Amino acid sequence: MPLFEEKLISPLAIRFTQEHIKTTFQDGRVVETTIPEIRVIPSGCDDYDLILQAPFPNIEILRWCDKSDKEDFNHWYTLDNRRLYCLQKVAAAHWPSRVAAAVDILYADPGKVRRKLDSTTSGRSVTISPSVKAPVLLTWDWQLNLPEPADLAISWKQATRAMSAVNRDIARASVDALVDAPRTMTSSETLTESTAPSTQASPRNAEDEVSAYDSLAAQAIVLLEKQLRQPERKGFVWIDEWKDCYQKELGTLRSFVESRPDKFALKAGRGKSYRVELKQLACAPSQKKPKQRPAEKAVWTAEENKKVLAKRWMPVGAKTA
Repeated sequence: MPLFEEKLISPLAIRFTQEHIKTTFQDGRVVETTIPEIRVIPSGCDDYDLILQAPFPNIEILRWCDKSDKEDFNHWYTLDNRRLYCLQKVAAAHWPSRVAAAVDILYADPGKVRRKLDSTTSGRSVTISPSVKAPVLLTWDWQLNLPEPADLAISWKQATRAMSAVNRDIARASVDALVDAPRTMTSSETLTESTAPSTQASPRNAEDEVSAYDSLAAQAIVLLEKQLRQPERKGFVWIDEWKDCYQKELGTLRSFVESRPDKFALKAGRGKSYRVELKQLACAPSQKKPKQRPAEKAVWTAEENKKVLAKRWMPVGAKTA
């Protein structure tokens, strides 16, 4: 029996093994900019409407039972968590179409699942950030990210049909029960999660470069704003993964801050030191309490003064006029 066998399955029927994934692959390519490179073609079979053709090799899946799961039921899991995220995001975007992707079935557990499985949701969701130490940018759960239906009556029937297809793939416990992948589907590129950094730059057009910059810039701004809203930091910012994850596209941390005067105000210190302020906080008017006007002194007439003095110094038992 071969170690791998290529089959079709809905990416939404596969679960993650890890709680967290990084924003880049190990070859340096950004996960988010890889998603638009996934092609969608008609399936030509009855089980699915569309098939995904990704610019990376097929993910490997295997049947596994997570003992921490209350369902105590076998599911399809993968060790290729970043690639699964890409496939799920495209499949969810085409909902309620029934979308499938070619996968490699791993018959034997190589022991990596037990070592790598740390999901607290039994693989239903995954968190995304530059590293496990960095703040979480977003949490992905495909069931919470389906597009809003335009026509409720029609979309309800289509959504029911699509969910049935996902549940059918989840319940397919054997390899033979899965649909065979077309033989013409091959991956021409070598983007993986475990390969060494590529020395040959992949061809990209101007739109890809812009989207890569925008994606990283948005992530960096979120991290910086979160730090700057912490008063104890006193304007000092630092991102541990900047050199590895951001510097290639965004430049140094200081140059990036200086390039975004709409977001940040940089104050130079001694030598190379500097502090940063959020522009909206730096420009916000100070909210001082309005000064209260002093109470107006009472104006007494001469007649009233006489009455007060008379009462104050009058002997006991005397009658006032």
